[in-house]
Amino acid sequence: MPRRDDYLRTLAQQKADEENKRLNLALRGREKVFGDEDELQAISAAREAASRNARFDSSNICGPGYEMINAPTSGGPRPRGQVACFGRALYDDPDVGYLMIVMRDGKWIGYPETANYLWDALKSSTSTNDFVRSSLSGATWEETSYGQLPRKKPDIFNLGRED
Repeated sequence: MPRRDDYLRTLAQQKADEENKRLNLALRGREKVFGDEDELQAISAAREAASRNARFDSSNICGPGYEMINAPTSGGPRPRGQVACFGRALYDDPDVGYLMIVMRDGKWIGYPETANYLWDALKSSTSTNDFVRSSLSGATWEETSYGQLPRKKPDIFNLGRED
C-alpha cells in the first residue's frame, strides 16, 4: 500500500508540474505579445508625460494655453516689442482672446478680449509699433505679469450650477 500511495503522490505531483509549466508558458507568451503589466504601465505613463510636455513648450514665456511669437520688428535699433503671446479659448466668445506683448523695457502689456483676426494681423505685421498704433489705438490695455495672465474661461467652475 505505501508503494501505491507513493506512486499516486508522484503522479499527482507530475500532473501539477505539467499544469504549472502550461500556465508559465501561457503567461510568458502573453508577456511577449502584450508586454509585462508593470512595463506597460510605465510605457503608458511615459507616453502621457511626453504628450503633456509636447503641449507645454518650455521656451514659451507665457505658458500653457498661449501661442508665442517673437514680436515683429522693422529692424530699428530699439524694437518696441520683444515677444507677443495670444491665448485663445479664455473667454465665452470663441472669436476673442488675450493678447500680451512684452515691451523692450520689460513691461508686460495685456489686451483683454482682443479679436482673433488682430492676432493674425500682428503675426503678419512688419512692425509691432505700427501694429499697436494702427490696430490697438484706443483699445483697453493693462500692465500684467506671468502670474496675472488669464489661464481659463472665467467662471469655469460655475458651469451648470446656479444658486
